[in-house]
Parts: sequence; structure tokens; C-alpha cells
Amino acid sequence: MNRLLIVSLFCEGSVSFLLNEQSHRLRAPIAGRPQSSILSRRSRAYAKRLEALSAEDEAEEEDEQRNAFVDTLVGIGQVALMALPFFLPLGLGALDGPPVVPMEAEARAVSAAGFKPPPINRDIPLTERCRFVSSAMGQANAARDKLLDLRECDMSGKNAKGFDLSGALGADADFRKVNFENAQLSKGYFLRAKFDDAKFFNSVTDRADFTGASLRNVDFRQAVLTGTNFEDANVEGADFSDIYIGDFGLKQLCKNPTLKGTNPVTGADSRESAGCNMFDIDR
Repeated sequence: MNRLLIVSLFCEGSVSFLLNEQSHRLRAPIAGRPQSSILSRRSRAYAKRLEALSAEDEAEEEDEQRNAFVDTLVGIGQVALMALPFFLPLGLGALDGPPVVPMEAEARAVSAAGFKPPPINRDIPLTERCRFVSSAMGQANAARDKLLDLRECDMSGKNAKGFDLSGALGADADFRKVNFENAQLSKGYFLRAKFDDAKFFNSVTDRADFTGASLRNVDFRQAVLTGTNFEDANVEGADFSDIYIGDFGLKQLCKNPTLKGTNPVTGADSRESAGCNMFDIDR
């Protein structure tokens, strides 16, 4: 708008100058003062007004640039604040905390994290509670529509092939010779349970807790075992051929002194099937 006003004033001044110049030729000086003096004063007034408007224009432009710069800084600050929760733990850990542990190092499953399951509801008859029931919600994050509590149940010899048993509680239960082929047991809680001669072929048994469990002669071929805890478990004669467990989990498994013997069904050497010899991991 200031630019339009400047042009308008310039045109107005030019027209006035021409008219006054013509009047100067036709009329005598006013009140004893020459016409050129009047025109000179008007020209200076127009010039001052033009200078004032130019200064206002420059001030407005500087304000716009300053505001744009401030907006940029505010935007950068907002992005930094949004990213802070992601990078702050890493920075603090690098300064004075333990090193960041990789995701697959979740070998200490639910119990090691201080998980305390609810007490067993002994008002429910064993015939009703001790049944394999597949989850209706899918195995993502072990979510279930209803708690599957198999603790202290005798499930030996039953068939759970293809079942979704994620998040199941099975501490101190008997799962000997159970068929878990193609089943999903993510985040299962199986402390001190018996799984001798069970079949986990092609199952998804990640982040499960087998602390103190008996897994003798178990078939784990092609199973997903990332983050699963085998601490104090007896894995003698188990077949771990083609498992997916990650380097950290494999190192922990290969430290188990019971990882020895031969699987009676597949004939595989337990330690070799896990890949301990290939990675040259000491017993």
C-alpha cells in the first residue's frame, strides 16, 4: 500500500509542479514573494513525505524478515522438543548408565522382569480350566480376550497344533508329548513345566519363559525363539535345527550345560543343531 501511495504523491507533485509553472508565466508573484519560492517549499514537503513513506516501507520489510526468522527458530525448537524423548535416554545412557541393550537381548522374559501372575482360581473345575483354547484376538503382543491359565494342569499327550496360546500361564504344568506344531506361544509363562518329548516344530515361541523347565528331547526345529529364556532349563537331547533366536539368545542357550545329547526322533546332535560349534562358543 505504501508503494501505491508513493506513486500517487509523485504524480500529484508532478501535476502541481506543471500547473504552478504555467501559473508562474501568467500571473504575478503572490504577496511580493516569487512563485518559485512557493513551488520549492511544496517540493521539499513532497520529498519529506516520500522519505517518510520509504522509511516506513523499509521498517515493514525488516519486521517481516524478523518475524520469518523467529518463526523458523520456533519451528526448529518444536521439532527438537518432539525428538527429545527419543534421543534423551540414549544420551543419558551413554553418559553415566549401562550400554543400550539390543532388542533381541530381551532374553530375560516375563518372570525376570518381576512379573507376578495372579493366583490360581481354584473355584473353576480342572476339566474347565485345563483346556487348550486358542485366542480370538491374534498373537500380537500376546493379547488375549480371556486369560488362559494352565498352571498345574496335566496336558500331557494333547494336541495344540496351530493353536494361538500366546500369553498362556503354564507354570508347574505337564506338557509332555504335546504337539505344539505351528502354534503360537509368545510370552508364555512356563516356569518349572515339563515338556519332555514335546513338538514345537515351526512354532512362534518368542519371549517365552522356560526357567527351570524340563525340555528333554523337544523338537524345536524352525521355531522362533527370540527373547526366550532357557535359564536353568534342561534341554538335553533337544533339536534346535534352523531356529531363529538371534546372536544374544544363541550365546545364552549355548552356555546351558545341559545342551548335549542326541534327539531320539531326528537324530540331531543338540549342540550342533543349535549352531554353537559353528560360532565357536565355549561351553
